[in-house]
Amino acid sequence: MASPNEVECCFGAQAILIRMDAAASHAQAVRDNRDVEAVHDMRVASRRLRTVLELFVDCLPGKKARTWRKAIRRVTRALGEARDTDVHVEFVEGFLKSVTDRRLLPGLKRLLLRLRQKRRALQDDMVAALDPLDSSGTLGEMEAILGPVLARGQLSRVDLNDPCIRRRASRAISQRLEAMLAYEPYIEQPQRILELHAMRIAAKHLRYAVEIFRPLYGEDFDSILRSLKQVQQQLGDLHDCDVWIAWLPSFVEQERQRTVEYFGDARTMGRLVPGIDHLRTKRQCHRDECYRDFVAFWQQLRQQDTWVAMYRMVSPQEQSEPPVPPPGQEPSA
Repeated sequence: MASPNEVECCFGAQAILIRMDAAASHAQAVRDNRDVEAVHDMRVASRRLRTVLELFVDCLPGKKARTWRKAIRRVTRALGEARDTDVHVEFVEGFLKSVTDRRLLPGLKRLLLRLRQKRRALQDDMVAALDPLDSSGTLGEMEAILGPVLARGQLSRVDLNDPCIRRRASRAISQRLEAMLAYEPYIEQPQRILELHAMRIAAKHLRYAVEIFRPLYGEDFDSILRSLKQVQQQLGDLHDCDVWIAWLPSFVEQERQRTVEYFGDARTMGRLVPGIDHLRTKRQCHRDECYRDFVAFWQQLRQQDTWVAMYRMVSPQEQSEPPVPPPGQEPSA
C-alpha cells in the first residue's frame, strides 16, 4: 500500500475520534455496573474502534498504534466475557419463568446461582481493563494526536470524497467480503460449528468496515448494512446455542465434583441433572431452528445478488466480476 495522504488520514482521524467518543461515553456506566446494556454498548464500541484503527493503522504513529490497539483489545475481551455472562443470566432468568415442572427447578436455579457468582467475579477484572483508557491514558493520547490531524484537514478544506478514500474503502470492504464468502461452502454443513462461528466474526468485521465508509456511499449502503446485521445476528444466535450445548455437560461435571468435595458423594446431583438436561434439549431444538432460518435467509441474499451488487458498488469501474467461490468449493487455507 502506498503511503497515505492528508485526505486519507483526515478521514481516518475523524472516523477514529467518533468511535473513541462512543467508547468513552459508556465507560462510567460500565464501572458502576447498574445497567447491563452499558457493557454491551461499550463492547460494540470497542470493537468498532479496533476496526477503524486497523483500517487506518498506516496513518498512526507506529509504537502508539500498537499500544492503543493492545489496550483496546484487552477491554474488548474483558467486556466480552462479562457481556456473555450477562446474557446467560438474563436467559436463564427468563427460561425459569416458563418452567412449570418443579422437578426441573433445582438444576436451573443452581445454574443461575453459578452464573451470577461468575458475573460478580468478572466485574473487578473488567474495571481494571478500563483503567488504561481514562482521560490520562489511551483515549487521551488518541485525542491529543488525532485531533490536530483532523483540524489541519478541515482548515485545508480537504475533500473527503477524494478518490483515494474510495480506493481505500474498496480494498477494505472487498477483502472482508471475500473473507466472509470463503466460509460459504460450510453453510450446508450444520455440524461445522467452528467454521460457522468464524463466518459470524468475518461478517462482523465486514459490517464494521461498511459502517466506517458509509459516508462515501450514503443510503445505498443501508440495505446492505441491514442484511449484514441479520447475518451476524442469526449466526450469533446459532453460536450461542452451540456454546450452551457444549458447556452444560461440563457444568454438570463441575457441580458433581463440588458435591463430592462437600458431601463426600454425588447423590444429591440427581436433583440437578433433570433441569440441566431439559435446558440442553431446548437449546438443541432452538439451534436447529436458528440454522434453518439462517440458511433460508442466506439463500434469499444469494438470489437477490446482494454480495455481487455490494462488490460492484465499491469496486473500481474496470474491475468486473467478484471472486466469489462457487458452492461446494473449499476456501483456501
